[in-house]
Amino acid sequence: MGRGGPLEGRCWAFIFDKEYAAVAKVIDLLLEEQAYAAGIDLHVGHRAKELARTLALHGRRALGDEGFDRLMSAFVAFASRRGRGNDQAREEFFASVEDAWASSTRRNVTDILMTLRSTRPEAMTLYDSAGSYALLELLVSSVAQAAHWWGKQLGRVSMLTDEQKALTDDGLADIAEVVRKDWGATPSTRQCPVDLRALVRGTSADHPSIQLADLLAGAVRVAAEHRAGIVPSEAGLELWPTVVPLLDGSSADPGFR
Repeated sequence: MGRGGPLEGRCWAFIFDKEYAAVAKVIDLLLEEQAYAAGIDLHVGHRAKELARTLALHGRRALGDEGFDRLMSAFVAFASRRGRGNDQAREEFFASVEDAWASSTRRNVTDILMTLRSTRPEAMTLYDSAGSYALLELLVSSVAQAAHWWGKQLGRVSMLTDEQKALTDDGLADIAEVVRKDWGATPSTRQCPVDLRALVRGTSADHPSIQLADLLAGAVRVAAEHRAGIVPSEAGLELWPTVVPLLDGSSADPGFR
């Protein structure tokens, strides 16, 4: 993987912290939509990412562990497949927003929650363009991001994904259709079309390349967990300098800008 190694220039990694990714979805699905309707692009100057970082890094301090967990659990229930079109899940989420706003002890978090209180119209129409995926399915955005990155490096590409429950035949067809067009939430985030020849699914038993990708993913995870202090290890310490150049700058982790 490292400089001068046989995999140099052939590896790329996109990581996400699940909690931060959920927080970022709050911004993307509600605040970003509200702002865009008002003619404001929150992705200009990385404003959307900074809002997500603020809520992720300061939310627990502002609300306490219990309050923050309650807010995020309510959002996940609201944005999940089971919460789709569920009035009770939506109302419970906004009730948790009200409680969090009233109890927040940090101004920067309070300001975000204040704006969230006014996003009920966006929540009401959230599922109109949700497609066939759960709104919190991170594998979908990861595959699309990989297609975009490799398309920029190589031009025409074919992609092979590991078997995952979320990546059905219809799901892969939907991803391929999106990335072959201009795509992105706002003009500033719009990506160029990918010259994608094929997007298919396979297993590690049949494809050594998937075995190699699994090995790389394991190394990235060990290094990232060490860096975040989740699972400190000697292996993580040694791997981190090698892993850093492989990480996509848009990785869903508050440690990356």
